[in-house]
Formats: sequence, C-alpha cells, structure tokens
Amino acid sequence: MLQAECPECGAQISFEHAASAATVCPSCRSVVLRGAADAPVVAGRVSSIARDLSPLQVGARGQAEGRAFEIVGGLRRAHRTARWNEWALRVSDGGAGWIGEGNGQWRVFTIDAPITGLQIRQLRAGEAVELGGAEWRVTERGAARVIAADGELPFAPALETPAAFADLASADGRRVATLEEDDQGGLRMWTGRFYSLEALKLQGLRAFAGWSSPAALSQAGPEVSGTRGLRCPQCSGALSLRNPGSLLRFSCPYCGSIMDIGELDGEAAATLVAAYRERSWQPTLKLGAKGKLRGQDWQIIGAQRRFVEVDGVRYYWTEYALFNPYVGEAWLVEDGRGHWSHVRRLSAAPTTSADRTQLPVRHAGESFRHFQSGTAETSAVLGEFGWLINVGDQAQTHDYVAPPQMLSLEVEGEERVWALGEYLPVAEVQAAFGPSLAAPLLQARGVGPHQPNPLDGKAKLAATLGLAGVLWAGTFCLMVLTALLADDELLLQTEIQSQSGLSDVFLTESFEVPDRARRDLEVRVRTSLGREQAQINVALLNQRTGEAVYPLSTEVDNNVSGRVGLPDPGPYVARVEVARPSEVGGAGVVTLEVRRDPPWFNPLIPLFFFPGLLPLAFLGRRGAFESQRWAESDHAG
Repeated sequence: MLQAECPECGAQISFEHAASAATVCPSCRSVVLRGAADAPVVAGRVSSIARDLSPLQVGARGQAEGRAFEIVGGLRRAHRTARWNEWALRVSDGGAGWIGEGNGQWRVFTIDAPITGLQIRQLRAGEAVELGGAEWRVTERGAARVIAADGELPFAPALETPAAFADLASADGRRVATLEEDDQGGLRMWTGRFYSLEALKLQGLRAFAGWSSPAALSQAGPEVSGTRGLRCPQCSGALSLRNPGSLLRFSCPYCGSIMDIGELDGEAAATLVAAYRERSWQPTLKLGAKGKLRGQDWQIIGAQRRFVEVDGVRYYWTEYALFNPYVGEAWLVEDGRGHWSHVRRLSAAPTTSADRTQLPVRHAGESFRHFQSGTAETSAVLGEFGWLINVGDQAQTHDYVAPPQMLSLEVEGEERVWALGEYLPVAEVQAAFGPSLAAPLLQARGVGPHQPNPLDGKAKLAATLGLAGVLWAGTFCLMVLTALLADDELLLQTEIQSQSGLSDVFLTESFEVPDRARRDLEVRVRTSLGREQAQINVALLNQRTGEAVYPLSTEVDNNVSGRVGLPDPGPYVARVEVARPSEVGGAGVVTLEVRRDPPWFNPLIPLFFFPGLLPLAFLGRRGAFESQRWAESDHAG
C-alpha cells in the first residue's frame, strides 16, 4: 500500500492496491494519479457517485464466476441520453474486473484482452462483428465522459474528453462485452454476463431509507435518503427526485413543464425544456406511491400516456415507471381497459427473423405469436424518466403474446429495446397500490392481449375429461344397478296368428298384476306385419274395474314397446287389434309380452351421453375466449 498527501488539499490518500493507477481524494474530490516514482499528481476534480441511488459502493464484496471480488473504485459516465456506473473490481485470483450498472441491470466483466486492427468509429449499431474468436452484435456505440468517481481506479480517467466505447452482445444473448479505448489509444475488450444482485451474494451494500432487499447479505455505512429536493424552474413548485443520478428528464406534477436534470457543483439542477401552464392529465395511480408486486417492493416515480391511431381512432394506454434501488427499473402498464402488465427490460434479444416482424419470435424456449404493430406516440408525461422523453415522441412497436406473457419491441431510430411483460389481475394491482387511491380500480373489460385463458392448459382439459369419465362411469354403474335390482317378471307372453283379410281382434288369457310397490309394466309388440299392411293396437283391460290402459303407439312402427306406470293391481287381459286398411293385407304373427318391473334405461340414456358434451363445451368456451382476444389484433378475421 502506498500512502501520500493529496497535492490539492493535503489530506491523507492511499493506493491500497498495486494495480491502482489513480485514486479519488475523499476530502477535496481531486483525482490523484500515481506519477513517476509514485509521486502523486492531480488530474482534476470529480463529484461523488454517492449522490445517486446505486446500492453498490466502494468496499462491497461479492462473488461471480466462482471467484470472490471487492469493489475498489467506481466511475460514473454520461452521454446525452444516459448515465451509468462502472465499478472497478479486485478479484481474489489477482485479476481485475468491472461491474457495469445501468437500466436497472448489472453486468459483470472479468475477462479482458487487447484488440488490434479495429477502431470503435468503424462499428455500427446492429452489425455483427467477430472478436476474440466469437461472433458479437453491436448494441450501442458512442462516447461518454466521466462525471463522478470514487475510490481507486486501474487507469487515469479522461475527465474532459469523452471516451469512445461500444457495447456488444453474443448471438444467444448470454454474454455481453464492451470495447473501450485505453490511455495509449488502443482498444481493450471486457467480456462477461448479466447478474442479479442476489446472484452476486453481495456484502456491504448501501442502505436506503424505506427500502430493504434479500439481496443485501449485509450493509455498510449510514442509511441514505432516497429523495432529493428541487424547484421547478417554471412554477417554483417543490419537486422530489426519487431516482437521482439515473434521472435525465422530469415533468413537473404541478404545471406539467418538462425539464432536463443535470449536475451542478454536486447538486441536481433543472433546465427548462418545455413550459406548460397547467397539468391536463392525471394518471390513475399516484406518483410516489409504494406497493408490492409479485413479492417485490416498487415505487411509482413517473408516468407517460401513449396512443396508437387506427382508422382515425386513438387507443390510449398508460405506462408507470417503477423503481427499487436494489432491483432497478420496471414498468406497470395499463392498457386503457383495465388490463395490467408488469414489464421488465430484457438483457438478451429474442430470436427473430430479420425484417419480418409478423413471424413468431422465441424467448426462453417459448414461442410468441405476433399480435399487433403500430406507431406509439407520447401524449403526456409526469414525473421522472431515465431518458430524454418528450411529448410527441414516436416509436415503432411490435407486440408478441404467449399468455400470460407479452414480448414488446420498440424501435426508435437506431435503438431497439425488447421488454417482457407479465399479465397482472386488477385485484393484484389494487392490493399493491390501491391504498393510495380515493376509489377502487375499474374492473377489466373484454380480453387483454396476453390475458390468461381461464380454460387454457393441459391440466384443465385433463380435469374436464376426468370429470366426463367419472360421470360416464357413474351413469354406467347406475344402469348396471338398475338391471340388477329390477324384478323383470314375465306376466304374459303369447303369439297371435293374424290371417289376411279384414281387421282381427284378439283377447289374451288373463294375467295378474300383483299389489306391489314396483309394479310398472312394459308391453312389447313384435310382428312381421309392416305399417302398410296393418296397424297393431293394444289395450290392457282391468277385469275388476273395467278400466282400459293403452300403453302403445304404433302410428310409426308396429314393433314398439310401451310402459304403464303403477297400474291398479288385479287381473288383466290384453286386447290386441290388427287393423288393416283393406282386404289385401297379408297374414302375420304378432308376439306380445307383458313384464313387471323391467330394467328401465330410457331416463339414463341422456345421462350416458351427456359427459361427452363437457369436453365439447370446454373447447368451445376456450375457443370463444381466444376469438375475442385475436379480434383486437392485426390478424382479426
């Protein structure tokens, strides 16, 4: 360790690590270089990274790729449209690395190599390039300046001149890389991948008032307030900045004026971009409200209203900016009909067909169908944003669905941003942010683009088929039980020989219907005589009371059965009439049976076939839901 006095203020400074080329004086914020013979040299002054809400800080420790690391220093870089942090690592095996922190994402770079024969200005966003034996795609190219620094750094940062850089991503999206110019004008390439804070097993994170996270195994230093104060340059209203550091654009909640947020002498400063006299739009959810979604705490820090125009009709929706210092950024989207989505930016682009946006795309092993495309325009903004948002901004949008998820691609100029949204029931949003509202949220209307189909899924279809099977088996068992319990007693069986000629009338021998509870009768007629030859009429005559019962209707067919429910007990005879339309009718045999309490399956036959209707009804309702969903898409009809 090298100790010395700061040439600017005389405070004690130290270079604890042999690889450190510069350190920031904690007293006067001067960047002190390790000059010739280790003599300290002042290169300039910078602000402290501690003003933003990054959970990382110098001294924090963690693990990546199976190697322990310690954060020894950090840089805050900025260009016109973004700000981000780069944290210098000292790795346990003696190597070095970086954590890139921006857009609510963390990228760990632990492998570096010099690059020859290439200049950053030769690269173009979106093009493929082969470096280090692998194929990469350029995701961004630009130049950024250092606006803040802390701790020790492995090189002397350029404080005045923006340094060129290029960000890369592998074809499968699993790895990332960055190219940067070194102090000799050469190129160095750092490679790594995305991590969550939980995966890094960090100790010694910063503590923020009102926030906690399972990612923080331990915390160090005083608790930091998450709010910064500012005055609106248009109406002088008191503003609360909830994400200072990453904040670039702010819309006043009082007058609606839009301002740039920069840094001036270590404090936030506002520059008026567009002045308005009054706020004309107010979102449903309140800015500043905190809530828990899917087990994660979020605070609403901004909102924008957007629309697409189709056939002269504007369709509006609202996007709420969510923030958590330990998780990053997310969005809560309301589609205008009460359907909500929780949206996070993707670190890896899905697999797509170039310039064929209506083909399905794949992400995380799932296929997403194209739903709709359009031109989204911003009509109103309120609160904080991490980019230079303006009323009237337009972007080409393409949405793909695999319920309950939606992939969204926004294309604006050279920038292509993918995001993944998950459908949220309105009750879940109400539970999270409803306590801050004066009235409950409206219930959803219609079907959302990625709303889960309540009848979707193999498990639900299997349950329906299982229920149909149980009902069918129950009906079958009931039919078997009916057959087993039936007495099925033969009371009368006779054959009648009908000669050709005119109509014949016959009386059978007497039979007894016993006085029992189960005395229903079934009368069956079988004959070779067709309806064109004769019509068979049967009546059962109670010999004790003289009452006649007509159990059959042979207007359609002579071979029929009829049932008599609970006839009076007693002796009966059957009167059989063979009515011929003319004398040319042929001869034939008529067989008559009368049975008491036979198996009676007719009421059970509909029940036997009813279970088969359940899967049909299930599929019909599921299909109707999907038809309603796709009726709102570009593929309707």
